[in-house]
Amino acid sequence: MQPYYWYGYGTGSTQQRLQRENQFLNTTTNLANAGVDLNGDGDTLDSVIVANSSVTRTNRPGITAELGHTIGAHQLKLGVWYERAEHRQSGPMALVDGNGNFDQWLRENSVLRPSGTPFQSRDWLTVSPAYQAYVADTFSFDGDKGSLSVGLRTPHITRRFTNTASEGGTTSLNSYTFEKSYSTLLPQIGVRYSLSKEHQIFANIGKNFRAPPNFAFAPTNGNITVTAGVPKLTTAIEAETAIATDVGYRFQGKDVTASVTVFNVDFKNRQSNAFDPSTLKSVYSNAGKTTKRGLEFEVGTAVFGGFTAYLSGTVQQDKMKDNLLVAAGQLLPTSGKTYTLLPKYMAGTSVQYSSGPFYGRVKVKYTGPQWATLVNDEEVPSYTMADFDAGYKFADFGFMKNPLLRLNVSNIFNEKYRNPNSGSVTNAVAIGARAAQAVSYYMGAPRLVSVTFSTDFQ
Repeated sequence: MQPYYWYGYGTGSTQQRLQRENQFLNTTTNLANAGVDLNGDGDTLDSVIVANSSVTRTNRPGITAELGHTIGAHQLKLGVWYERAEHRQSGPMALVDGNGNFDQWLRENSVLRPSGTPFQSRDWLTVSPAYQAYVADTFSFDGDKGSLSVGLRTPHITRRFTNTASEGGTTSLNSYTFEKSYSTLLPQIGVRYSLSKEHQIFANIGKNFRAPPNFAFAPTNGNITVTAGVPKLTTAIEAETAIATDVGYRFQGKDVTASVTVFNVDFKNRQSNAFDPSTLKSVYSNAGKTTKRGLEFEVGTAVFGGFTAYLSGTVQQDKMKDNLLVAAGQLLPTSGKTYTLLPKYMAGTSVQYSSGPFYGRVKVKYTGPQWATLVNDEEVPSYTMADFDAGYKFADFGFMKNPLLRLNVSNIFNEKYRNPNSGSVTNAVAIGARAAQAVSYYMGAPRLVSVTFSTDFQ
């Protein structure tokens, strides 16, 4: 039996906000027309720069209990898992002083409404109890040359989402609680067989499952309507399931190791979702059926004169099979298009040298073009990143043990690149009555050089 507890707290998105003093929540009427004098000039007619961003606090206690037993060539496992995740997502506001300083965690100098409650650009609480039972059997055969594994899992998760009225926009002014549960059966089977000491073949097939995220039920997403205080789904929100298959070959020689794998994943109710930190909106939709298939390989070497090398590559495609319903009677032509944020080609390599207390390594990674929209009308260019790191381990000195000096240089050539911050943008160019949507990006980090020193104390 293994209990665990996970806690997280953090902020995100742009923290600068221009706030009108007369647009605070009136907690009696649930209208955003209450006034707060933010700059102390005696009226509530101004717009003032304040600090505001999304804050997330998560508590995830859980426990896993498992029994194992060996009968002949069979290794049996039977277990259960339970977790109760509590996800608190808020958007507090803090005052900024004349020098632009504020508490970056937004815990101090909080701005209050006239009612005395804190301002919130969003105010969500999600409780997600989840559990599953699982059973597995691993069977060895042909003198341990082969191994067959079979298993079954029964996951069940409930999303209990509560929105409390906030200043997040017109859709956030209604308080409601919505609950929906998801469950399924997930069988899996895998086999491997050693043809010789160096050569092995393998194959796996299994069903995977992913429940919709909590923000699928948020007021910013448009999937919930509230009538007379009762929330209802306006569009079906289904769990994503997939049948994943892979077949491959491994070589484990004295000087070289290598593997090649062919994979295929058939998705049903493929999730297309993201949180946009620039607008503080969460977007979720089901993109229907898609098929992802491809080939990947890896090659690594043993040590030759202090050098080791590694190379990997992937060729893949992910085709959508359905047109996407975005409004009543309005379908976007996504059938046959490539799914977003999926480069067709990726490759990486690294070379490392080590001699005594010194090591140095160069890494290069290529990411091919990818689509930023579901209808494939805006493409993200390819880019290549190179990094370098090195270190020197000094002899122990006094109470300092294992002192190590490290040098890291990321993005050596200062490559300019970008990645979309959402895979849910449908179209960048207007299609019929469907207006164009703006694609926003995360800009790649520039060259960064860092030097660190670490040691153990005894």
